[in-house]
Amino acid sequence: MRPVFPFLCALTLLGSCAATGGETKPKSPATISNVTMLVGQRYLDNGDWDSVDEQTSFGVEFDSYGPFDPVGFEVGFSIAEDSGKVGPIDIDTQTWELYAGARKTFSLAGDRLHPYLAAGASWSNAEVDASAGGSSADIDEDALAFYMRAGAYYTFGEGFNLGLDYRKLIGADYSASGASADGDFDQVSLGIGYSF
Repeated sequence: MRPVFPFLCALTLLGSCAATGGETKPKSPATISNVTMLVGQRYLDNGDWDSVDEQTSFGVEFDSYGPFDPVGFEVGFSIAEDSGKVGPIDIDTQTWELYAGARKTFSLAGDRLHPYLAAGASWSNAEVDASAGGSSADIDEDALAFYMRAGAYYTFGEGFNLGLDYRKLIGADYSASGASADGDFDQVSLGIGYSF
């Protein structure tokens, strides 16, 4: 069972707190930037990925915002992979992704707790290799898609961050040589980062 619903409930609660006046005054008007490493689980939406539809993902991203700006921005890179077997067929997958978007970050709990919402565009590449016996088939294709995400991180000490992130990719479609695969996914990640 995908742990997306309970995660979304927790993020909705945090977002409600931010939207109902719980936001504290930022300590400084200076721009705040974060570098974050993400490790998570990606859940592909469609039966096109049988046996490899729960992929481990790794990523790194940069985001920046001014406390008094309406929104900030984010850019990132991620890679996900998995291997599996369907009957006699061995399947290996690898997907990398570049993304960029607008991001709104809130500051709560004495400027320690930071819920955020973001949306943007993603450019990705998927490699799917299927082999059985002496024959094989593969897809190696790019796709443009869009994403939405929500999350929160807590700042410890002088700028170390620990957080949770939910991300939804929409509109990715890979096709080549008569084969196609729907690349939409839900992803839940743990983030470890640093603010400066």
